[in-house]
Amino acid sequence: RMDMGVVMISRRNVGDFDSWKPRFESQAGVRAEHGATRVRRFQGLEDPNETFVLIDWESEEQGRAFVAKKMVERPGLADELDFFFARELPVLES
Repeated sequence: RMDMGVVMISRRNVGDFDSWKPRFESQAGVRAEHGATRVRRFQGLEDPNETFVLIDWESEEQGRAFVAKKMVERPGLADELDFFFARELPVLES
C-alpha cells in the first residue's frame, strides 16, 4: 500500500481575494516550519472570493497543531473556515 499522505482541505470565503492572496503567500515559510509540504489553491469562478486550499502535511498531528495555532492567533477564524483532514488516494485516469 502506498501512503499518499495527509491533506487538509479547506473552504473559505476570504472576503477580498486580492487582499488575502499576498497575506496567504507570505505565510509559506511558517507553514513549512510546521510540516506543510505542498499547497494547492483554487479560486471560485462564480465568486472569486470563495477559495479551496489543499495543504499536504508530514503528519496529521502537525496539520492539526498548525490549525489550532492559527485559531488562537485569529479569533473568529473558526467561524470563517470549513476544513477537514483526509488521506489522499491514488489518482484515477479518466
